[in-house]
Amino acid sequence: MDRVYYEEIAGVLRGLLIRLDDRLPAKDVTLIAEFIDANELGLVLEQIADVLSEDEQPLAAGERADMLKLCRPDAAGRPGSPSGCIRSTKMT
Repeated sequence: MDRVYYEEIAGVLRGLLIRLDDRLPAKDVTLIAEFIDANELGLVLEQIADVLSEDEQPLAAGERADMLKLCRPDAAGRPGSPSGCIRSTKMT
């Protein structure tokens, strides 16, 4: 993954983390931010999904769309996330 593409994905993930901040425990927000900084983008999506589902926190349609967009290939065929797509989490 080239640096520009990583920075774009990391920016989307940081924005998503900010939007979900009110539904995530502070310790998880800190951990997820560290995953972003360490280029562990797949872990970011997995951790967000795990925490939200564990606490039965719903996602808005736009939040879900942003998470799924990270899983799909871009126009150049590059994956949105190195670990693939989130398979299940409670959505509203």
